[in-house]
Amino acid sequence: AVKAVFSDAADRTLYAVDRGGAVSVWELRERPDADQEAAAATAAELEAAGEAGRGEDRLGQWWELRERHYLDKGHARVTSAVMHAPSRLLVVGFSSGVFALYEMPSCNEIHTLSVSDGRIDATAVS
Repeated sequence: AVKAVFSDAADRTLYAVDRGGAVSVWELRERPDADQEAAAATAAELEAAGEAGRGEDRLGQWWELRERHYLDKGHARVTSAVMHAPSRLLVVGFSSGVFALYEMPSCNEIHTLSVSDGRIDATAVS
């Protein structure tokens, strides 16, 4: 089950964290079969009709799975996660009382700290 989803600062990459510890990295791509001129015309029609803001800027694009990473903390489940998009840092709390800091999009582990024997129910970044 997906625990949290975050986007990067440019809204072109999504990071989905599931409770089993998998981090899926999704990237917004141009559809190879999309008619870009038709997509632009449809977006312009919606904007002219006052119906803009419903995702028309994403016409002719789709989300593609770029890579998947696995956070292995000895059978511990992910209990919380938060991402600081400007610095591309992901903080993940586990059921074992451990939290870890990852640099995205490579999912490089920067730091791990065990703060208790109980689960980490909330994480926050300021």
